[in-house]
Amino acid sequence: MKKQNSERPLKNIQIVRLVAISI
Repeated sequence: MKKQNSERPLKNIQIVRLVAISI
């Protein structure tokens, strides 16, 4: 369960980073 919880924020950070680069 700890692994899934760590994967959720990681994906969110990747999306935010992609958006920040796009802006």
